[in-house]
Amino acid sequence: SKKAVMWVKSAAQGCGPPYVIFQFAKDRKAENALKLHSENCKYLLKDGYDGYNILTFQHDTVLCACWAHVRRKFYQIDQGGTMSRPYLELIRDMYLQEKRALDNVVQAENNSDEVLWRYREKYRAAYTKELVKKFFDLCEQYIEETPVLKDELGKAISYALSYKEQWMQFLKNPKIPIDNNPIEREIRRFVIG
Repeated sequence: SKKAVMWVKSAAQGCGPPYVIFQFAKDRKAENALKLHSENCKYLLKDGYDGYNILTFQHDTVLCACWAHVRRKFYQIDQGGTMSRPYLELIRDMYLQEKRALDNVVQAENNSDEVLWRYREKYRAAYTKELVKKFFDLCEQYIEETPVLKDELGKAISYALSYKEQWMQFLKNPKIPIDNNPIEREIRRFVIG
């Protein structure tokens, strides 16, 4: 057998017809991202792989980071114990606002994608924006108080701050989901199958 890397692409809810594309390559080189994502890829919700940066130079794509990935970094520290709890609680509250928006759509007579985006925009502006600010303020406070970031919490915080602008992109556009979990579920079929 030969080793291959699976690249996956799909449309966000309401952003065109639903699809999932699987592309296999021999390596994880950034050129594979260019092959999969065309020039009309305006936003890309991604994991922490820096190879996608090529899209910002070649196609002016706005990179958006997945909150599930940063959450995982903090959870792995102590599974929600005293070190990671303040960070995880803020992320949990962000997800609760996303759920509130979705719950309102389910209860609405018109449950179109536009209604979802309207509720997302409302809750993100009223609540989530402040939660994101508190999260990054907490990260920056830790850095100010801890000069050497060699512990697990310091590494998670460094990771969070290194993609800060990408994590904040979802606040600017309600069409951008908070995470790429739907695509992660698509990948799971290959992993467990």
